[in-house]
Amino acid sequence: FEGTRDAFNKKWLQFTGSTQDSLRYDGWLVGMHPQDRARFHAVFDKALADKTSFHVEYRMRRHDKMYRRLLDSG
Repeated sequence: FEGTRDAFNKKWLQFTGSTQDSLRYDGWLVGMHPQDRARFHAVFDKALADKTSFHVEYRMRRHDKMYRRLLDSG
């Protein structure tokens, strides 16, 4: 599964209120704001295909169901 995420640190688990197993592969995307998913995929997929770095901002649902803006880089 190239490009999938399969490990999450303790801070991320606390932030989302989720478990490692529920977030594996693309399970973590469930918490991303629906309006931000297409832009995230466009940026991330292009960087993966081009083998370049990426930076993308999106809203992620926190454990209290509130969304917070995050900057994701890789």
